[in-house]
Formats: sequence, structure tokens, C-alpha cells
Amino acid sequence: MSSSPESLLYLKEQFHDIEEFSHFVKEWGLDFRQLDCGEFNAKARLINTESALITHVNYSRHLDQNGSSPPGFRTIALYSNRNSNRVVWRNQEMGPNDLMLFPPDGELSAVAWPRFHVFTVSLSESLLSHVSQISGLPGYEDLTKGKEAVTAPEAAMRDLRRLIHQISRMVDQNGKREDSDELYYRLEYELPKMILSILDSAQSSRKNLSPRRAHTLNRSEEIIRAYADEPLTVRNLSQMVGVTERALE
Repeated sequence: MSSSPESLLYLKEQFHDIEEFSHFVKEWGLDFRQLDCGEFNAKARLINTESALITHVNYSRHLDQNGSSPPGFRTIALYSNRNSNRVVWRNQEMGPNDLMLFPPDGELSAVAWPRFHVFTVSLSESLLSHVSQISGLPGYEDLTKGKEAVTAPEAAMRDLRRLIHQISRMVDQNGKREDSDELYYRLEYELPKMILSILDSAQSSRKNLSPRRAHTLNRSEEIIRAYADEPLTVRNLSQMVGVTERALE
């Protein structure tokens, strides 16, 4: 299943404009809208092969995020830093030991607070099937059926973050020229195997918001989508939802 070095795409960018950032990520099925006022800054790193896509993003503002997995891929997301600010994922409060699972046949919905640091990992269905067969682990679909997120042991999540950081450093330091065999082994075997192993041992995560909090969030998302082409401040949004600005924090 290994890709050739020529198929590797590596991008590392900084952004100071939400529209520029949104245009950058839209090609990979993601869409962002800023929910607060202030200067926007973001850093994005992307590693892409025929079978795997890793993004590492952190940003300075309060954002609403929508999107879906690339066709033929399955996607998970996790905090890239244990000290990252929080995110509400499909009406659930997520923590550093949670794996967020993109729905296979629908769109994700998330609201992230300033200084949120996140990895997203998309792996092709064929790669996941191949790794499942040779490792003896259950298939991705069986492990994630009916789940929107899972909670894993802290040590397992630490190892997963470490591996993704290692892959990123290998590409950053060596590009396509050196250590390609080790890079592709880690990216297209060790990484999917670790994810399958974590899913196999993890517990389903349901951390539902309170009914009032969930209603506020759902109503906010409805308004954000209805006014997608118009500027919308936190003050405007809070007035339209009928809550205080603090309730949206």
C-alpha cells in the first residue's frame, strides 16, 4: 500500500485572514467561519499522499467548523496538544483523550475556541482494510459503528500524538529526499494500525451538553449558516439567540 515519494504533498502555511485560511482548507472538505471579533491568525501544516492526509492546525479565534471526509476516506480528529483550548463536537464536549470520528455519510459540526490545536487524520478505506487484515485488528467500520467519539487511555493518546509529530518532523526535515521507506511505513502502516488499536480498546464517549447549552449551540449554528455571507459578531449572534455574550463563550 506504500505510496511513491513523488506522490507526497507537503504544505506549511501561516494565515492572517479568515477568508484566505478558509480557501486553503476548502480543498480538503473543510469550511470555517469566525464567531468573534479580532485579528485572525492561524498556522496550518498538511501532509498528503494517495492514501493518507494529515493536517495540523491551530488558530487564534472562536470558529465554527463544518465539512466531511474526502470521498473514499475515513477521518478522525484529536487535540494536538493536551493544553489546547476546548471544542464542542456534535454537541459533545471533547477532551485531550477523545478521538472525534467524522460521520461516514454526513457532515461534521464543531465549534472551537481560540487557541484550539487539532490534528485531523484521513486514511483511505482501502488502506484501513489492508492494515486491518495484516494486523488482525477489527475493521474501522466495525470499530466505529454508531459512535461519534471515543475516549482512549491517556498513554495511548500520548503515543498517537507523538507519532503524528514524528511523521511531521520527518517530512519537515527531510522532505521527499531521505528516509522515505521509514516515513511511509509510519504514515501508511504504523499510524493506521495505532488508530485501529486505540479504537479497539477505547470506550464510546457521550459527553452531552445540558439541554439549555445544546439549544443555544444549535440555535447559534442555525443563525451562522443563515447569515453565512454576512458579517456576524458575537454581540449580534447573542442578541439573535437571546442569550448573553458570555453564554456563547
